[in-house]
Amino acid sequence: THIGASTSPVNAQIYDTVLSMAHFAKFTHIFAQLSSYRKELLNLAQAKGIPLLRPMAMHYSYDDKTWELDEQFLFGKDFLIAPALQDGAVDVSVYFPPGSGTWKHIWSDTVVRMDAGEKGRTVEVASPMGFPAVFYREGCLHGDELRKFIIDKGYSSTYTWDPSPSLSQGKESQDTNTIASTTGTSSLPPKVILTIDIAVLLFIAVSSMTCLLF
Repeated sequence: THIGASTSPVNAQIYDTVLSMAHFAKFTHIFAQLSSYRKELLNLAQAKGIPLLRPMAMHYSYDDKTWELDEQFLFGKDFLIAPALQDGAVDVSVYFPPGSGTWKHIWSDTVVRMDAGEKGRTVEVASPMGFPAVFYREGCLHGDELRKFIIDKGYSSTYTWDPSPSLSQGKESQDTNTIASTTGTSSLPPKVILTIDIAVLLFIAVSSMTCLLF
């Protein structure tokens, strides 16, 4: 999000194309929608020293698997994020600890339910550019409001996939292990794909405290 000194054509800037500007604007709007949630987390961090971004093991230390996870994290306790870190990736693996409750996918109505007593589950989540794998905990008002905002704005209208039968949209499941991936496409220039998609991960951007949109 910060303009660099380099003029190399391999370094993308948000103003490179109309499409990249629109892409960045979309996530700026989404970022702003979470202002009240970030403020709650900042107040908690100030009062108790609990960070905004948290390793999975911070809340699920009873599951040994969570101590090994280094490509997904929690934003507060109610959002689970697994960014696509490989150039050209269209899906990512997301691990859900046992007993972690019910999680809703932010870009669709797909639900993953993790009851107490069952084993942890890894699912393959469709994550083409512009649709990072983000889930929010059932009952989280901020998540429900963000999901409604995304629907109202049409931000998820181009997101398509084919969930496995037992993990269908809008239905809870305890039986499936995978979410079908999709082949997402984008007309953005190749040089901006990885840079812009990581830059607009609103959930990571909270580290820039001076840029918080309250």
